[in-house]
Amino acid sequence: MPQSPIKEKDSTQMDKARLGQCYLLAGEYALEDKSRELVHGTIQHDPYPDNPHAWVEFEGGENWEDPWLVWEPITKDILPRPVFYALFHAEEHNRYDGDTQFGWMGKTRNWGPWEGDYWQVNGDSKIEEAKSCPSP
Repeated sequence: MPQSPIKEKDSTQMDKARLGQCYLLAGEYALEDKSRELVHGTIQHDPYPDNPHAWVEFEGGENWEDPWLVWEPITKDILPRPVFYALFHAEEHNRYDGDTQFGWMGKTRNWGPWEGDYWQVNGDSKIEEAKSCPSP
């Protein structure tokens, strides 16, 4: 009998070095297997502003109505997709297969986010105009 891909956490503490690294971590994890899809979107819930986030989805949940699982890059948890979306109030904005992800990475020279303006917010959670990166 195959083991469930849903794993228990190794420890009760989150690795704080992973905070702010979701696009890189999710991008790397997605590229490890062609069946994985990178998702860029937002998490959070009122009264807090939406938080841009990346995660990875793949098929494998045999005990759920929805067979898709989500790998959450900050905690390294694997959750059934309905649980992840409900727990984090997640909203998908863009989904990428490996080829599309490579295309965006080559074009922008970064791990994302690449499309839309949902991730360009100021402290008041108001959309700002895109700004270019400062020169070193």
